Amino acid sequence: MKIKQYLGKTINGFTILNTYDIITENGGIARRITVRCEDCGRIFSRSSGADFDHIKCKCKVAYLNRPKVERYFIEWQGIKYTKKDFCRVNNIGVGVFTRRLEKGMTIEEALQKEIKKECPICHSMFLPKANYRKYCSPECAKKGLIIKRRERGIKERYHWIEWRGQRYTQTEFCKINSINVETFRSRINKGMTVEEAVKKEFKKECPICHKLFITAKPNVICCSSTCQNRRNHGKGEYKDRRFNCIVCGKEFIRNRDNAKTCSMRCSHAYCTAIRKGRYKKLQQEGHYDYSVTLEAVYEKYKGVCNICGKKLNFDCGKFSNDYPSMDHIIPLVKGGYHTWDNVQLACRGCNNKKGAK
Repeated sequence: MKIKQYLGKTINGFTILNTYDIITENGGIARRITVRCEDCGRIFSRSSGADFDHIKCKCKVAYLNRPKVERYFIEWQGIKYTKKDFCRVNNIGVGVFTRRLEKGMTIEEALQKEIKKECPICHSMFLPKANYRKYCSPECAKKGLIIKRRERGIKERYHWIEWRGQRYTQTEFCKINSINVETFRSRINKGMTVEEAVKKEFKKECPICHKLFITAKPNVICCSSTCQNRRNHGKGEYKDRRFNCIVCGKEFIRNRDNAKTCSMRCSHAYCTAIRKGRYKKLQQEGHYDYSVTLEAVYEKYKGVCNICGKKLNFDCGKFSNDYPSMDHIIPLVKGGYHTWDNVQLACRGCNNKKGAK
């Protein structure tokens, strides 16, 4: 067959594009043709034969080998419809119509937009607002849900609560008593009674300081984080926990073994009195130089920290780590003097790190 005369022509839905020769494994020459499918636009090559009947595209092979499906026809008022056309004419969804027919309804019943249903709880007939509704009211829906849960093996006690002669669901009970549902469930699962689970506040005694405290969490043991840390490290109770304040003389319970004052106010007054006592003692002994001030020390060291070498400034804020301060090389606690030989300029951060060293 002369293929060149068919180049560019369409035969059996295929356009002949090109022809070429190839050498086979046996050493012979075979002629192949390149074609394009007009349906899907796919280009492929096949061997040339006596005619073009052997050329087939994948799209046509899949269409010819498709499974044959029997079409479902509906006769309605003397006219034959497919299911899709019938649903379109009668303005109803195909899925809804199919499900109704599967339930055993006739075509007339399936076409009704409002179909009465029987409630499985109270067995009364009702018109549902949606096709998936099974129950006539929310009360019947709750009862149906309880029956389903009971069939799955869930305890009825978990969902119904009897309280003061009335029966509540768990969510209604928690709403009335203004408590979180998850908190209530966790307390019930821990073995608490309903009266204990409803409580918002629990009165307990701290095992470390023996102080009575109120908490909203039933699993809390200690009154504060300080007592909790002491319990975790195994230190036990405080020694001489009842102590008289050094400043005001009021009796208080210690939260530390070395606590001497009952409050921050008394603690500040106690520290101020100690500092004044030290300065007064140095003045009496003649080891206190009145010319040593912070401004004079700042001018002597030209505003540079003698420990870290940082440039200091009074404008950064009094409580900043870069604020200049006067540091005693030998601390006053260890017998140092308030004189020029024992004073240096230091930033507040370095002075706090050094402490009484």
